[in-house]
Amino acid sequence: MRYELLEKGRKAEEKLKETKATLARISEPPLIYGTLLGLGKDGARVVYSGHSSQMLVPVNSEIDPADLVPGSEVLLDQRTGYLTRVVGPQETGISARVKDVLPDERLIVTTSMGNEEKVVLSALDDTPRIGYPVLLDRSGTVAMQHLPRDDRKDLYVEEIPDIGWDDIGGLEEEKEKLRAMIEHPYLYPHYYRPYKSLKPSKGTLLHGPPGCGKTLLVKALVHEMFKLRREDMPIPVLVVWDEAEALFNTRGTGVSIAGGGGGTMSDTVVPQLLSQLDGLEPLNDYRRSTTCECQDANPFFYYIGGPRILNQFVGNTEEAIREVYSSARDRSNFVATILITNRPDMLDPALVREGRIDKKLYVPRPDRDATSSIFSVYLSGNDLPIHEAEPGHEDPARWCEDAIEQLLDYLFSTEEPIALVEYRDGRRRDLHRKDLLSGSKIYAIVQRACETAIARQIDDGEAGLKVEYLKEAAEESYREEIEILTSGSPQKWSQMLGKESEFIARISASKGYTARSREVTKTFVTRSGAI
Repeated sequence: MRYELLEKGRKAEEKLKETKATLARISEPPLIYGTLLGLGKDGARVVYSGHSSQMLVPVNSEIDPADLVPGSEVLLDQRTGYLTRVVGPQETGISARVKDVLPDERLIVTTSMGNEEKVVLSALDDTPRIGYPVLLDRSGTVAMQHLPRDDRKDLYVEEIPDIGWDDIGGLEEEKEKLRAMIEHPYLYPHYYRPYKSLKPSKGTLLHGPPGCGKTLLVKALVHEMFKLRREDMPIPVLVVWDEAEALFNTRGTGVSIAGGGGGTMSDTVVPQLLSQLDGLEPLNDYRRSTTCECQDANPFFYYIGGPRILNQFVGNTEEAIREVYSSARDRSNFVATILITNRPDMLDPALVREGRIDKKLYVPRPDRDATSSIFSVYLSGNDLPIHEAEPGHEDPARWCEDAIEQLLDYLFSTEEPIALVEYRDGRRRDLHRKDLLSGSKIYAIVQRACETAIARQIDDGEAGLKVEYLKEAAEESYREEIEILTSGSPQKWSQMLGKESEFIARISASKGYTARSREVTKTFVTRSGAI
């Protein structure tokens, strides 16, 4: 009996202790999270989460000093600031990018979309590379860990483009000029060197209306250069900047930098590219040694869109440009730069002067012969089923030739303009189909016609391509383009018509292009007939 009373007393005493401990915890102020900045003889330097002010606080003597790693998350007594225990590494915080490394384990980082710079402490295990992303603690005071780096491998292509000169319809003169500008210095540098007064180029500017084959020319150039490369030659590396006017427009114009004192993106991006170009070897002065350390074994070229790099590496475009050329030089000592643009007038003049991007190639809209050549690439009798109701379907090759001739008559007709362009100085001119023709439009016409043939086969079981499908596709394509032009958007005028757009006051659709109704197309097809 006595034993039972003692046991009950012991349990009651334990319960009382637990209750007192619970009451003590409830009465205590809550612990708050903070970040450990460092240790000193007088205590620990910390910042409370959500604050940037530093505090010097005492440390629980029971904590293992090895656990007190700068950047760790800790718990602090809200009343006294006493560091009670270490939680561990922080898993969340602020993403930033290293802009510079300072002495005493400090970093300059950029945050807030690249528009804000700040100096932070580094708790990283090693010295970070400039441009690499890091994780700051929640107070934005300590760089705690490396973050996975932006995947920039999509900026380059490590395989030969599957397109050669013969795969591009038309542009015969442009092909030869591009070869002379870049391929010849690569293949025959020894012919250039005796001409001491000849200023070597660092690159080429391809300009002209959109969709007319500028990018295709570059891809074919890479293909052919690699095919012609000999073992004693370094791999050719091409750095291609598409829509270059978005990045390298005249300094003092373009996108303003928030907090940049009135500066623009081009004020910093253009000098960066100029610096990289000035550091490249002339195209006809590369080393041919097979033992060159930078020589690579794989084809390699960068294809970078101006708007894309601004969006993907916002606030770090200059660093991305540096890295592109650093990587290019690591791979080869033959590095050629190509700028592609619809608006060469917007590029900074220093960029296109002698000794830099001084070779210029205009890629025009296709004329009748070039248009026929481009259509022939996509309309091949051996590759397309022809509808059995089409006259001449027994001879697909001849059918394609006749279909192309009908399309050429339609596309190059000047009897019926598709729009009227009115200029600010009072001038007016008719806009015809050939004025908006491009290689990409020709491709789209054929693709759209093939899709129509497939849809008709699904609906009624009739297989094969018809001339009327091609005409419908062409008419619909132009109607869509005119709707864009007549929307009154100067930006769209610029994209389609280039510098001329700056002087345009108004564009109005001609009769037959004012509505999206397919009745217009049906009227055209009925009027034109079929083969």
